[in-house]
Amino acid sequence: MLPTPWNHIEAAMAYGRGHPLLVIVERRLKSEGLLEQGYDWFVQRVDVSSAALTTLEFNGVLADWKARVEERHKKKIESAAKEESPAEWTVVRLLGALRPGQLWSVAAALAVLLGGAFAIGAKLFR
Repeated sequence: MLPTPWNHIEAAMAYGRGHPLLVIVERRLKSEGLLEQGYDWFVQRVDVSSAALTTLEFNGVLADWKARVEERHKKKIESAAKEESPAEWTVVRLLGALRPGQLWSVAAALAVLLGGAFAIGAKLFR
């Protein structure tokens, strides 16, 4: 019984994004790669049966994972609440946050605006 590459890929993607991992592995599955013990997460080995889901060990691991998910979600919400709104940024910070293409677009729009204002002013004060 061998794990598929997707077991490793999905676990690596989740771990790379900082998601708490819940790794449940069928007891007979070959232990390799990210499904091995000794990493930053616990690998829960179970028999494939409904009785395996009612053990104290499984429910303890599940409760711990759930608490870590809730804590991560809480931190994410707190972090988002602390972020400053772009409406509160200074003009210098706004311009500094623009990509080069966006900055050129703003410069072109300002040039057109100033040119239009100059043309209107020249006609009015002739």
